[in-house]
Amino acid sequence: MTTIYEVRQGLSNALGTVPGWRSSPYVGEQVNPPMFKVTMPAFDPRYVMGETKARYTFRCYAYYTRVAADAAERALDELAEPTGTGSVIAAVQTSTNWTITVDYAQVTNVGEITVTSFGTDAVEYFVRPFDIEVVW
Repeated sequence: MTTIYEVRQGLSNALGTVPGWRSSPYVGEQVNPPMFKVTMPAFDPRYVMGETKARYTFRCYAYYTRVAADAAERALDELAEPTGTGSVIAAVQTSTNWTITVDYAQVTNVGEITVTSFGTDAVEYFVRPFDIEVVW
């Protein structure tokens, strides 16, 4: 059976097809924007398996340097477009972008742009979260 790690890596690889963006399947200790970080929020394990399929929601954070101001917010807005080469939705929902086999992946929520810091780094970043449901 496919593991959560393999799906995180596959999702990270799909996100990495967005031109100009890097992607990591884990939070790690640093962010090097523009960059996606794939996380896995809390979930109720009673609802993971249904009809022999695993269904998890992953949260992807898109980080962009705050010093880029309007350009950063435009780049994060482009990620939220439903189609196009710069779209997270298109990247995730195109099966050929995946390096593993999943039944489907879909973006279920696009969050608002906020400002955050990362780890012990004093630098602030613009960030936009995406919730992505993956079934395998």
